[in-house]
Amino acid sequence: NSKLSSNRARMQWNNNRIIIFLALFFSAIILYLGWREFIFLTDDAFIAFRYVSNSILGNGYTWNPPPFHPVEGYTSFLWVIILEYVWRIFQVPPPQSANIISLIFSFGTILLTVFAVMRIKLNRDLSRYRIIFLLLILIGVLSNVTFLTWSSSGLETALFNFCITLWLVIAIFSRKQNYLWLSGLTFAAALTYLSRPDGILVWLATLLIALLTLIGKIREGKLNWKWIPSLLILMIPVIHLLWRKSYYGEWLPNTYYAKYVSAWPAAGIKYFVCFCIEYGLWIWCLVLITATVLILLRQRRGIGGNLYNKLLKNALPPGASVCTFIAVGTVAAQVAYYTLIIGGDHFEWRVYSHLVPLFFLSLLYLLNQINLKPKPVIAVIVITILFSYPISWTNHKLTRDIKYAAIKQSLREPVTDDLPVYLHWLTVPYDNLQCWLQEHLICVRRIKHKLFCEFQLKRFPPRTLDLPPEAGKFPVADFTTVGVPGWVLPRVNIIDTYGLNDYVIARCPAASLEGTIRRMAHDRTPPSKYIETYIPNVGFNENDVLTYFRRPPEVELTAEYIRQAEDTWQNYAKHGVDYSKQY
Repeated sequence: NSKLSSNRARMQWNNNRIIIFLALFFSAIILYLGWREFIFLTDDAFIAFRYVSNSILGNGYTWNPPPFHPVEGYTSFLWVIILEYVWRIFQVPPPQSANIISLIFSFGTILLTVFAVMRIKLNRDLSRYRIIFLLLILIGVLSNVTFLTWSSSGLETALFNFCITLWLVIAIFSRKQNYLWLSGLTFAAALTYLSRPDGILVWLATLLIALLTLIGKIREGKLNWKWIPSLLILMIPVIHLLWRKSYYGEWLPNTYYAKYVSAWPAAGIKYFVCFCIEYGLWIWCLVLITATVLILLRQRRGIGGNLYNKLLKNALPPGASVCTFIAVGTVAAQVAYYTLIIGGDHFEWRVYSHLVPLFFLSLLYLLNQINLKPKPVIAVIVITILFSYPISWTNHKLTRDIKYAAIKQSLREPVTDDLPVYLHWLTVPYDNLQCWLQEHLICVRRIKHKLFCEFQLKRFPPRTLDLPPEAGKFPVADFTTVGVPGWVLPRVNIIDTYGLNDYVIARCPAASLEGTIRRMAHDRTPPSKYIETYIPNVGFNENDVLTYFRRPPEVELTAEYIRQAEDTWQNYAKHGVDYSKQY
């Protein structure tokens, strides 16, 4: 009997491997088709491309080359490095390589999702349907408009999503918590930190797990030199922080100072509710509440005793429950930061895009905790997937064929009139929330970013390293949206009037605090006489043609003048001394 059971298990595993291989094969095809359908570049992606360009040209990771002070206006150090070395090794510049790299990382996230589904603990009844759950979750993820949207864009989003998913999979689903596990966990945490600044939360959580693990090993007498590499890997973010401080003069990226004005929970809550409506995640919320209530009712000793048993009693070294608790808490903190502090995001659902596979994985886990039979579990997952379609795909249908000529329109298409009446209880509040968000430049849809980037590429000339004689030694331009001009004008010093790449403007009072409507990431304004200090001589003439203007010899910029102006205005940004009369 034991041999027969062993043979059956082996045959079942072989059959599962074939199904998994076929599922991955078709997932790659579907992902590619979805990537092709939603592929786009944002203007902001070209900001990172300019930093890469400056490094290739020998100027380092800076917006404007010396004598201008270096500024950290990109949001992902790791993304910039990857783009640079792909360019150096394969001779493929960032605008051509970025979306291909994002596609690769998106497929990596699919691989991690498959691994997680196969490792998640299920009761005996549900474990027999694991392959069906796997296929349903793959369908849900690969048909999700947000997941497909952020498999491109030129931004680091797909990279960050892969890194944080890798960290979660290692933290939650690894069976052996040895030194190799901890090394993998710390390495994934370092990558997550380098891929986006909010990855610092992941690094701090990993530091906590590492400390608990090492203290536990010391008590058990099992600590040896093999654990040391794990701690050394944790030093990577520390080294980067010290480098940032020494090179840029700040502990945080310049983008933080430019974008963050004050906590904006009113916007963030609307943003989150709208996301839940669009993708049917209110079902997930109901399942979460139900599972929580049932789990608490089952615990005779109550929530306090349960938390003690699971989190404190076996905390040294941390068991699987402790790592899961810390990992889930970290993701919740990251989501809360963007929701309650930042107030959402300018780029559609970008900051929630990593949650798409996590929602489906956690939904399966919660349904398992409720002890439902397989068929009801399948039904709930299917219903959740179906509710993720009407609004998101209708929105895509209404906007996908909008052309370049419509760029000045808001591009906010209400979906209520295009969906059945029985869905209006969802679509009416959704349209109202979208209206409010769009007015504040929150959740600006993919199509508008796509069309605006295309508009910029058509408006500006092709990229060139050459400059006309009238440009002078230090040509200067000022623009509100600087991504595309920053890329196509690599030799022109550009003042970013929204402050993402400008130290002074990023620290100036925000216009939204002075009575005007608040706009996500578009609140900063330059101080009086600041732009005039650099005597801009590159801009559009009356015919909307980019033109270089020759400065009179007596006001031509010099390196010494620029250094002095930079020091003077940075002193203004730090201490508030008004230097406008000096210029």
